[in-house]
Amino acid sequence: AAPMSAMAITLAERRGDFSQATEVAKQLSEQRPGELSSWLLVAQTQLAASREPGISAEQKQTAMDQGWAALERANQVSQGKDLRVWDARFKYQLAAGGPKKAEEELALLEQSTLPDAAKLLAASRGYLQLNQLDKARDRVEKAIALRPNSSESQMVLSEVFSRIGDRTGSLAALRKAQSLDPANSQLREQLALQLAFGETAGDAPSLAEIDKLLSTSDQSSSIRSHLLRAMIDLSQGDEARKQKSIQTLTDLSTTNNPEALDAKRLLANHYGKQWQTETTEHKTQAAAKSLAQIQSLYSQLLNSAEPNALDAARYTDWLLKASEQERTAGRDPAAEQLLSEATQTLAKLESLTSSSLASLQLRTRLTLASNAPEQLQTVVGEWVAAAGSPGSPEELRAMELAGRTLAEMDLKKQALVWFEKIYATDPDKYQILVIGLVQADQIDRAV
Repeated sequence: AAPMSAMAITLAERRGDFSQATEVAKQLSEQRPGELSSWLLVAQTQLAASREPGISAEQKQTAMDQGWAALERANQVSQGKDLRVWDARFKYQLAAGGPKKAEEELALLEQSTLPDAAKLLAASRGYLQLNQLDKARDRVEKAIALRPNSSESQMVLSEVFSRIGDRTGSLAALRKAQSLDPANSQLREQLALQLAFGETAGDAPSLAEIDKLLSTSDQSSSIRSHLLRAMIDLSQGDEARKQKSIQTLTDLSTTNNPEALDAKRLLANHYGKQWQTETTEHKTQAAAKSLAQIQSLYSQLLNSAEPNALDAARYTDWLLKASEQERTAGRDPAAEQLLSEATQTLAKLESLTSSSLASLQLRTRLTLASNAPEQLQTVVGEWVAAAGSPGSPEELRAMELAGRTLAEMDLKKQALVWFEKIYATDPDKYQILVIGLVQADQIDRAV
């Protein structure tokens, strides 16, 4: 029953039905009050529910409180000896109380009765998430001293080195991790990506070594390996390897495998770059073929059973850039055709996700690209209005995001309109207006 309940929760969350997910989790905890996984599922669903777009601050707090209560029960059931509970508590504290509360949770973890190596590794992950790199490195090196054959610890050390800019150290730790766990497909794939795209020494990557890492007899990881190899070859390989990768991705894109969607995304990205090169070099017929490929691939992605908002955002972004390129080259009819398609794709995005920051950024760019600057504030106003009721915290947050987005696009005077609205609604937020005035070069008003 537990695995089936977990599956039902996952499916409900993917549909965005958080109330259904929460109800299933609560029923499971009532049926199995002594089972740790039941309470962890309740906490997981409540945290997901607290992030649901459009909920009130009160609803969010209720979800967070109920999730924390579930974690307290989980801690009682495990007697404080299960690392999963500590990991969940850290995530909750970070989401609810910010870095300070999360760090307090890590201090409690380090005082717990968990085995030293386990809690040091967990603490290092936590400090890494808080970007406290000295503490993360200290804990993980102590964990390695206690358990030198732990590939997990080497992976964390690799990430620490990467964050501090030591690419050589990061690669060495990742190689060590892979040597300790050679059957781990995730490690092989991560090392292959590091070799292909990591900034180690300026030498070209060893494609033979990458091929060896991505060679596997495991069917499930084999498909992922094909995808990774194709991505690497399209970026780093010679023409023969590129053509082979295109064929591999094309074949995979026509299957019923879940990875078929990723194959289509990689192909769309490849043809998008190819189109830009071909149009720059005035290869009209070749560019037309590449454009047809892009349109076909994104049409398949966006008309699938479960269209992805990120695909809609990526395609809209590409269409806007491509339209600008055509406009710069003096091909106005082609630019207008691409803008028309961008309008339709953005509408698809907005039907998939309401009041997303991506939709605001893209809608702003589309308005400007359509030579309709007088409509900009109306467009932004509609986005803000959809975020929350007048005067609500959600509306104020949306106003701030709108202002910052416009300022980042060098539309500082337009941004100032929204900072002034925030100040008019809540004078305590004068700092936001002051920053906006400085950005708009209105220093006297700012002072």
